[in-house]
Amino acid sequence: MVLRFNEGMKSPKILLKTEEQQHNFNAPFQLANIPENLRSSRASNNKNQEVKKKFWKDKASDAVLYQTSIREGDIIINGSDGLFDNLYPKEIINIIEVFFNE
Repeated sequence: MVLRFNEGMKSPKILLKTEEQQHNFNAPFQLANIPENLRSSRASNNKNQEVKKKFWKDKASDAVLYQTSIREGDIIINGSDGLFDNLYPKEIINIIEVFFNE
């Protein structure tokens, strides 16, 4: 997310907000090198039945690329799903406003 305060503004505006990349609900893209012996392992579910684990094989080339122009004073917020799943953009902006308007 990239935020910018325009002259005379107390609240920044959103210049860029990336979209999450996920395979399905609660399965975000992840870069990982999973050892072969773990890829083929099995796990037990809560009914004591063996189930094959499914691993996603995401690569850096699977990522969506974004481009925007920034300038001095812009705020760049890098966060994982831990941030963006728990705070709406307006809540993030409210935190920035408190910090910059003290």
